[in-house]
This record gives sequence, C-alpha cells and structure tokens, in this order.
Amino acid sequence: MAVSKFKKRSFIAAGSVLVFIILVIVCVSPIGKYLLEKYDIKLIGREITVEGAYVNPFSGYVRFSGIKIYEDHSDQVFIAANSLSGNFAMLKLLFKTYEIDHLHLNEPKVYVIQDKEEINFNDIIEFYTPKQPRPRKKEPAHLNLLDMEITKGEFYYVEQSIPVKYSIKKLNVSSQGLRWDGDSMNIKFDFFSGNDRGDIKGSMVVGLDSAYYKLAAKVNKYDLSFIEQYLRDLSNFGKFRATADADFTATGNFGDVQSINTRGLFTLNDFHVGKTTDDDYLSFKKFVMNIERLHPKNKEYSFDSVSLVQPFCKYELYDYLNNIEMMFGEGGKKAANYSEFNIIIEIGKYIEQLAKNFFKSDYKINRLAMYDGDFRYNDYTLGEKFAISASPVYFIADSIKRKNRPVDFYFGTGIKPYGNAEVFISINPKDSSDFDVNYNFDQIPVTLFNPYLIKYTSFPLDRGTLELKGKWRVRDGNIAAYNRLTIIDPRIYKRVKNEENRRLPMHLITYFIRERGNVIDYEIPITGNLKDPNFHFKDVVFDIMENVFMKPLTTRYSVKVRSLENEIQRSRVLRWEMRQNYLASDQEKFIHELSEFLLENPTAVADIDQSVYSEKEKEYLVLYEAKKRYYLAKYKKQAALLTRNEENEIENMSIKDSLFIRYLNANTKQELLFTVQDKCYALIGEAEVEKQFRQLLKDRETAFMSYFKNKRFSGRIKIKPMEDKIPYNGFSSYRINYKENLPKELKEAMAEMDDLNSKNPRKKFKKKRDTRRSLIRAGNRKSAVN
Repeated sequence: MAVSKFKKRSFIAAGSVLVFIILVIVCVSPIGKYLLEKYDIKLIGREITVEGAYVNPFSGYVRFSGIKIYEDHSDQVFIAANSLSGNFAMLKLLFKTYEIDHLHLNEPKVYVIQDKEEINFNDIIEFYTPKQPRPRKKEPAHLNLLDMEITKGEFYYVEQSIPVKYSIKKLNVSSQGLRWDGDSMNIKFDFFSGNDRGDIKGSMVVGLDSAYYKLAAKVNKYDLSFIEQYLRDLSNFGKFRATADADFTATGNFGDVQSINTRGLFTLNDFHVGKTTDDDYLSFKKFVMNIERLHPKNKEYSFDSVSLVQPFCKYELYDYLNNIEMMFGEGGKKAANYSEFNIIIEIGKYIEQLAKNFFKSDYKINRLAMYDGDFRYNDYTLGEKFAISASPVYFIADSIKRKNRPVDFYFGTGIKPYGNAEVFISINPKDSSDFDVNYNFDQIPVTLFNPYLIKYTSFPLDRGTLELKGKWRVRDGNIAAYNRLTIIDPRIYKRVKNEENRRLPMHLITYFIRERGNVIDYEIPITGNLKDPNFHFKDVVFDIMENVFMKPLTTRYSVKVRSLENEIQRSRVLRWEMRQNYLASDQEKFIHELSEFLLENPTAVADIDQSVYSEKEKEYLVLYEAKKRYYLAKYKKQAALLTRNEENEIENMSIKDSLFIRYLNANTKQELLFTVQDKCYALIGEAEVEKQFRQLLKDRETAFMSYFKNKRFSGRIKIKPMEDKIPYNGFSSYRINYKENLPKELKEAMAEMDDLNSKNPRKKFKKKRDTRRSLIRAGNRKSAVN
C-alpha cells in the first residue's frame, strides 16, 4: 500500500515537473517573441518582426522563424530569413562564458543599398560604435560562437548613383566558429551568381586582429556581365560580357596589397567589350595565367605560362575622335576624371599595385604567347573607307627571365586582303636599349592604299606590289639599321575628281622615282641613337639622279613594256569602275575583238570569272544615293529630271561637305552612328542598297552579253556566278579564261613579256612578279575586313 502511494506521488511530481516545463516553454516562447519585437530598437536600432518563436530555457535551444529586419525608419526590408536558430550552452553561463555551440541562419535575403558614400547599414555601425571609450573590465567576458552556418542565402547589392544591380544566390557558409581567446576564424563557402551562370567554392582563414588571410578557391565559369553596369558609368555607351575560371591559393594581409602570395590558374573566357552586343572593339576567346608564384613584396613574379587565344581588336578613326574616344571621351577623360568608387577602376589600381615592381624583380615567364589574333584598322576620315587587318596573328616568346640570355620574340601574321608579315625581336631583359629586330612585309598590293592616294594626290594605282624589309641592331641605344622599300610594277590610274582631293603631278613624280625595270627600290640606312636617329637617303638621291639622266635613253624600252602590259591586260580583263553599268569605248573595242576571235575559231570557248568587290561597290552606291537625295532636297528637283552635268556634280561632291553632313544628321536619328557611311546606310536603307547592287550586276552582264546575241556564240560564252572578294588590283572585273585556243595577239604579247621578264633589268624581280600574277589569278580570300 505504501509502495503504491509512493508511485502515485512520484507520477504526480514528474507530471507536475513536465507540465511546468511545458508551461515555461509555452509561455517563454511568446514572451521571447514579444521582448524581441518590443526592444528591437534598443538592440540594433532597427524594427524587427518575427512570425514565430521557440525558446527552451532548459536545453538552451532558440529558434525564430519568419524574421524581418527593416530599413531605418522604413517599411522596406533590409534582411529577411526563413529562420534563425541556436543552441546556448546553459551550464557555461555559471562560469561567465557565453557560448552558442550551433548557430544556423536559413534562407536569408540581404539587401545592401549604396548611394555613393552612404550605405544602408551605416546607422547600425554607428549604433554599435561607443560614444566614448568604455571602462576596461578586470576580466573580459568569454564569448564563443561555434559551428556557425548560413544555408541557401541570397545577397542583393544596389548602387543607386551609377546605378548597379548585382546578386548572388544559393549562398552556403559554414565555420567552426570563434572562441573568445582565439584570433583566427575559418570559413567555408560556396555560391552561384544571381543568374545561375557560374559558381564559386572555397575556404578561408582570417586573423581578426592581424588582418591575415589564407584563401583557397575554385571558380567555375562565373558570369562577369555585371561589370557592364560599371562600364556604362565610365563610358558613353558599351556592352561587356565575360566568364571566369580559377583554381588558386593565396595568403596575405588585408592591409597590404603587396603582401599577397598566390599561385594557381586564372582564366578569363569569352571576353567582349564593344559598341553593341554584335560589334566588339576588344574581345578574346581565352586569357590564361598559370602562376607558379606571385609575391610582389618579395619581388617574385614567376609564371609558367601567359597566353591569349583568339584576341580581336578593332580601331576606327572618324572625322571626330576614334571609336575608343567615342566610348570613353576625348583622351579617355570620362574615365580619367572619375572620382567615385568603380570596380573597373579599383581592379586597374589593384593590378597596378601588384605589377609596379615587375621589372625590378626576378621575373620569369616560361612561355608568353598569343594565338590566332585578329587586329583591324578602319579609317573613315577619307573620301572612302580604308580597311586593313592582320589575321591570323601569332606572337610567341619562351624563357623570359631577367637574368637570362637575350629573350627572343616572334610575331607573324597574314595581312588582309593580301600580304604577310614576320618580325623577329631579340632583346636584352636587363637593358631595353640592347635589341635586334628583323622584319619582313611582302605581297602587299599598293592598291590597298588607294583611299589615301586619291585624297592626297587624286591618282589611284591599279597595280603594284609592296615589300618592306629591314634589319636593326641596337646596342646601348646606338642604331645600325638597314631598311629596304620595294614597289614592283606600280602603275598610275586615271584621276579621280572630287572636291576634297588634292592634286599632285604623280606621273612626273613616278617618272623620277621609278627605275627602268618599273620598280621603286630604295635602301634607307639609319644610324645615330634612339633619341636622335639619322636617316640616310643617299640611295634615294642617287637613284633619282640616275633616272633623270638614264631614263630618256630607255624611253623606247619603257614604251614597249607598257604596250605589252596593256595588250595582255586588255585581252584578259574587263575592269569595271565603281557604279559603272555600261561599256566604255575601249571596252567595246575589246568585246568586238573577242567576238571576232570566237567567230574565227569555232571551237574556242571563253569562261568569264566575275570578281566583285561588293563591299566597295556598295559603299560607292550608298554614298552616291545619299548625296543625290541631299541634292534633290537642296534644289527641289526630281531624280528623273537630273541632267548628266548634275549627276557629275553629285558624283564629285565631297562626303565631308558640312551642309551634306548637317542633312544626314537631321535625317538620321539613330544613336551610335559615327561615320558618314553609317549615316548614309541609315538614310537609304540596306535593302535599297542591296537592290541597286543586284541591279548593277545585272546591267553589267546585260551590257557585256549584248555583243554575243549571234547564235554562233551559243554556249561559248559563260559568266560564272559572282565571287565576292577584294581584288588584288582594287577593281571589280570580268576575267576571260580562254579554253584551248588563245588569241594570237595575246599569245605573242605573253611570250614577249616572259622574255623581257627573264632579262635585265626586269630579271631581278621575275619571281616576285610571278607570285603577284598567281595571287591575281587565284583571287583573295573572302573579305573579312569590316
């Protein structure tokens, strides 16, 4: 009986304790929620709301759900989280130790808003900053924060003054925590970019007092397109995109940039900066740095390799500024005068700090290389566009060391539309005034430079091949250099009349500078030093003097050569002027001779290769049509009533005419039109230009074939489909390929010219002439110069 009473009392006591515990927990939880929301301002200076709370004073477990911390004096959320939970070590409170052995923040969303120097948590920092120094306690409080964790976090950053918006998501952070008597804290982290393009994972050790850090991280295709927002703040326009890969370790001190000591692999991929998404100024497929050791403070710069794959660069010159200055302001002043925080400028400053001691250090790069580059230059300041590009470009240098023997660099490229270039450089890494350079540029058509020749002389060339080679030896700044310029078979074409073109007596000039074999060939040595070089023109002067006295004696020879060249040219090629859709009198004579040859040789067949310089043809078309539209508006005329003289007046009008430019500006409201050509296309429309271009080709074919309507020519004349190419001589043309039989006059002229090319004075350059002819026959690659 006594036992049963004891059991009963025990059950009652246990039940009472359990009920008490439950009541305490049930009551304490809402009390905790109430107290947090009531005293939030006193705790952090901000309003806080929670949806639910659970507090267990016996186990020390606390959990708040649906947390929201608001902006200062605002209903806008600063931080929101699904839940915040922690375990307090209750027993350690008896020993004046405050310890949270597990702290977990789940699904937080943090909104950081900055406006220049003002950040939306400055008030919190100020709230916790003591107004006056606190008295030092005899024994500090022992606070331990252990096993801290953030899961599935999101971070949103907004810079209102630029403006910039950036975010990261799926942020996970974990740490073993921080003890009151410890200085360092280890952290593991991983997160994705806000658009899910790329992620970063890593670990870090931070010294809280010493500002020391140790970092190891892996970056996987991380999207850097957010930098475009900072680019816009430094420029008038622009697009940017890139991704980054990295696998590296680093140590250092947050207070000293030079203290960084890192090694690893860093890669930038798919890098693009330009006018629009489809119009790049600078891009590359991949930039890779494999760092063996980078420690600026100890002057150690050791790289296994630095390589750039498929770089692209475009530089364009306009009537006003260039494409880079259009983007960043004249002289880059928009970026140069920038005084606020901008991540692009900060990255530049950081790289500058890292590299400032590079040439004073024991640097080493095992391999420095650039592969498959494409560099383009366009000049729109002339009466027509000048375009040239170097592609593919290769640059290679091995074993670059400050204490090494001379370092050898190789640069090689193809030149579009034609030509090649090679440069070999050997430089003393200890003294940049000691170097050797060997260079060779060849197979470059001089017709490529016709836009400049037309503007400054009024006379283009219709043939000629340029070569430039040299050898430089520089020791202690003293130069011993050999340079040679050769232009083979230059020939002046008829004058181009235009208001803006200057006029020089080019026939007279070339008479004096061209040698008897129809070659301009000069050697120009250079001596002196790099600061005051001396150019020696003795060879030029002597050759000119020789031409003055010797050429009159060889006039008959020169006339004979020119006659043979014209016969061959006339019998093989029908050249079309820009916008020409009819046959000139000399062309009609050629067609008549061709028709007679076919009639006299019933088995003879002629195929016509149609080589069309479409880019240049369309440029001439759109410029003419825009000038015509301006002329009609200015004089209130109708196109159908224009006379031939008025059409010639339109043709000769300068595209730089101020009234014409004003007309274009008034009638083309599109942004980012920097060239007359672009404005003309905007005015006329690409569809209309293409329509007129197709009609031009059709008219030419009709004019040519009108001489072969006789049934006896059926199937014996065939015009092949158009080949879109930049011709070696700079003109669209019909090239006649005779099958089996050749006209007697052509055969004799070719035989006699071959004989002359095999004898002095033309023998010396026979091989180069043969190379040029093969280039003309083969045509060039399709135009890639945009």
